[in-house]
Amino acid sequence: MIGETIGTSPTRFFAVLTLAVLFGAVSTLAVAAPSARANPVQLTDNDRQDRFPAIDEGRVVWEGDDGHIYLFEDGATRRLTESGATGRSPQIDQGQVVWMARVDDEDFEIFLYDGTSLRQLTDNTQNDMYPQIAQHEVTWEGGDAGSREIFLYDGANIRQLTDNDYDDRAPRIDQGQVVWHGANAGDSEIFLYDGATVRQLTDNEYPDLNPAIDDGQVVWQARVGPGWQIFLNDGGNTRQLTDDGYDNSSPQISRGTVVWQSRADDADYEILLHDRNGTRRLTDNDRGDWLPQIDDDRVVWSGWDGTDSEIFLLTPPPPFAEVVSSNDFYPGVAHLALPHVVGGYSNNRDTLEDPGRQADLAQTIGYIYGEPEDLLGNLTRIELVRLIVNSADASLADPPPGYRAGFTDVAAEDQALVTKAKFNGLIDGKTATTFAPDAPATRLHVSKMLFSALMR
Repeated sequence: MIGETIGTSPTRFFAVLTLAVLFGAVSTLAVAAPSARANPVQLTDNDRQDRFPAIDEGRVVWEGDDGHIYLFEDGATRRLTESGATGRSPQIDQGQVVWMARVDDEDFEIFLYDGTSLRQLTDNTQNDMYPQIAQHEVTWEGGDAGSREIFLYDGANIRQLTDNDYDDRAPRIDQGQVVWHGANAGDSEIFLYDGATVRQLTDNEYPDLNPAIDDGQVVWQARVGPGWQIFLNDGGNTRQLTDDGYDNSSPQISRGTVVWQSRADDADYEILLHDRNGTRRLTDNDRGDWLPQIDDDRVVWSGWDGTDSEIFLLTPPPPFAEVVSSNDFYPGVAHLALPHVVGGYSNNRDTLEDPGRQADLAQTIGYIYGEPEDLLGNLTRIELVRLIVNSADASLADPPPGYRAGFTDVAAEDQALVTKAKFNGLIDGKTATTFAPDAPATRLHVSKMLFSALMR
């Protein structure tokens, strides 16, 4: 039925022509089962290792172990690198993507995709690696013969920020400020380029590594005692965010919120988040979760699904109080809310429990906004099937000869549509033989059935 059991594992998008919306790209989006602490969307589900994700404004990039760079944007996944190309360690900002790639099977160079075209930023005999991008500026670590140094591309020219006899590595950039770690006096310290000069943020006897910066705030990991701990410099003062015996590493920061990976249960890595409300786990499972990145209130990471590593994305829950994480509808509604597909009434009270109308469907899909009373009349369950199946027809599989949905209360003229919906996993019935075609379709039904159909 359109309320209890709808949908299967999604594989690709289709064109919703009747709603004047075109989805054209292939996607491998799947929804992970909600955990007790978080409800991430699983963006990939394939037989390759997907790793090193990055996120900006809802767009996610990552590398696959097939040597390609992938971009999730507007609900669809596409490959950025061409056949025969290789790419590693992508980063994204304002629609621009940078990565490193080995050229002619020799050294790594830096590449920039500006949303339209691809160009190579470096061309030398040294390894240029681990690029980062922010506000159209790109930084990376490269070689200058004897050591690793930090370089900055400002949109027109490349400058070398460091020139010393030790290695400077892992730069990050935000608003023209660049941070990195360098081996100074036998251990690594954190350095900051403020747009004019370089200064040293740390000076201690233990290693400080992997800094990240956002809005003048810098986080990093340092080995203190038996494990790695997370530190935060707010532009004036430094404080230690973690103090335990676990390994806490790979911190990232956005608007004062910090995420990192932690071996918090002495078994596998989990993703932790620290904000003004304290520190909490985002994941709690028996699989590895690694390398989180954060942008505003969205967090992305690479996690083990039992076979290989996949990309997971955690977004804020839908703004509907009645859709709780334990609700069967949560994954579908959460995904539709991701690209701002779901819209509710302005007061957000009992919005999804009300019988759906045609206007509600349009608002739920998110591409036609208006007052609920603009279009009158209830949308029934059979009307919803007609709308979704006719829109998705090109992407739905035809049932084999002899297949029957088995519903005795569906009119003869609707049997073919209902049978196709049932075969493709979009619907089930009230019972094995009844569908209740004239019952109203609630907004929850619309969200869940639409989600299942969109991903076919």
